This record gives sequence, C-alpha cells and structure tokens, in this order.
Amino acid sequence: MSNSRKKKNDTEAVVAEAMREVNMAMREVAQATAPLRKMSNKNLHDIESDSLPYHEPVSSEPKIETKGGAIQIKKPGLFGNSSTTINIQSAQNIQIGNNNTMIINSSSTRRRTRDISPPPKPAKVNKEIVKQVLESKRLLDDMELNMVAAKFMGKQWRRTLRLVGLEDIEIESKYQDYYSQGIKEISYQCLKYWKQKNPDTATVGHIAKALSEVFHPDEVCDKFKP
Repeated sequence: MSNSRKKKNDTEAVVAEAMREVNMAMREVAQATAPLRKMSNKNLHDIESDSLPYHEPVSSEPKIETKGGAIQIKKPGLFGNSSTTINIQSAQNIQIGNNNTMIINSSSTRRRTRDISPPPKPAKVNKEIVKQVLESKRLLDDMELNMVAAKFMGKQWRRTLRLVGLEDIEIESKYQDYYSQGIKEISYQCLKYWKQKNPDTATVGHIAKALSEVFHPDEVCDKFKP
C-alpha cells in the first residue's frame, strides 16, 4: 500500500472515531439535560437553595476550541460541573454540523479579501501636449469619434454629449433609433451627427475641452494627437 493511500486511510479512521465520540457525547448531554426539560414549566428559583449547590448559569451551546493541531469540543453538564472533551489529531478539513468548519494544519494561509485599492490615477501628460490638444483646430475623424464613444461614454454619457454640443431632443432621437445596440453605438451615432451638423467646428480641441469637464484633462489629452 502506498504511503499516500495509507495516510488517507489513517485520516479517515481518525475522523470516524472522532465522529463516534461526538455522537456519544451528544447522547450524554441529552441524558444529562433530561431532568431540565421535565422542569421546563417550573421556575428554577422555586428549588430550595440547600437542595442543590449554586453555580453560575452556563450556556448549553458546545464550545469549540483549537489548540495546536487538535480540536476540543466541550459540552457543559447540567449545572456546569461536567464536560466532555474530544481531541481530534492528525486530521485536516474537518466539518462538524452545518456551520462549524475547522481547518487543521493547513499549509495554506491565503484569505480572500476585497480589493479596496483606489482607482489608478491618470498618467501625467506633458503640459505642452495638453495645451496643444485643448487648442487643436484639427477636425476629428470617425476613428476618433468611435474612440470617444468607447472610452468616455459611461454613466454620464448624456451629460457628456450635452457638453459636446448636442440638444436633448437630438440625443433622445438617436437613443430611440439605436438603444438596442447599447450606449457605445448611441454615443457614436450622436457624435457622428454632431460632426455632420458642425463640419467646421468639430475639432479635437472642442471635444477635448468638453470631455475635460467630466474627466481629468491628462486622461483626455492622452488619447488625442494635436
């Protein structure tokens, strides 16, 4: 028998024995608490103080602890004067019940964490380039219009198109015509219409200034050539 197979069999045997002890412990607890259940309709304060020793109330919930490579499951007795301790050794990834999962001697300590890092800052663009783009008189081509629709038309796409120079009625008209194709296509068709409507003023500088009202100028100007 291979070492890995033998190790697996040993682990299964340990787990089976531990589960048997857990079941026995649960039966002991049930037997110990039977008198308490019978007295459920009575007030425990009615019991004479000299008939039973006083103990602080204890929780009936099992207490599960880990120590070294072992799990200790402690079941309190009826009045806190007895308990059952079960040690599980040389086992990994033991689950007891629906909600209690213990990972023993795990070699992995990785944990999933939410990525709460802030969004990356836009790369710094040479101030002279930014100035040249914002003042550029070069007319936009269709590829640049498509780029603007893809890169800059997100949640504020309507506001951005208004800043470019489109009226709400014009935006709504294109929305009705292309809504099934998504915001990118709606925005592209709006920008194309705006360019056709303003052939002499649809410049790189004009749209860069409009986009800079919503986005960082460095982020905008990095996408255009003067």
